[in-house]
Amino acid sequence: MLEHLAIRRGEFVGGTVKRPEMSILVQANRNSLNWLSESLAAGQAVWLKWAGGPVVARAEVKDWAVGAVPPEGIESLRAETLGTELHEKAAFWADLRERVPLNYVLIRLVDDVRLPRALRGPRRSYGSSWFLTRRPEEKAAWLGAPM
Repeated sequence: MLEHLAIRRGEFVGGTVKRPEMSILVQANRNSLNWLSESLAAGQAVWLKWAGGPVVARAEVKDWAVGAVPPEGIESLRAETLGTELHEKAAFWADLRERVPLNYVLIRLVDDVRLPRALRGPRRSYGSSWFLTRRPEEKAAWLGAPM
């Protein structure tokens, strides 16, 4: 089954590094994100990996919204996160303001689990990104031994 790996810097995720919020994630880019929105399905796993660090949490896709943000419209996207800790992450919204116009996929998650121990696979990443894992060996490269 297709699974997702969200790689994030701590200041771009609600909560704290030790206790990340896994109720909502936003993937934003100037390029099209159709590849992501078309790959999402309710119930799919989303793993959270810190940029340059381990995988620390897992949740499941509940639903998602897709859109575009014009130069003056970042607050409309931010309003979609009201009630979450991400809404209050000033560094995240400042970063997005510098990159508009952009496209986004806002993913709402459920059944989040903080892993009892961090997972470290052989593959590394040092920036924010989003990966799809379609095969067990891809998952193992990011998470370590298959789970």
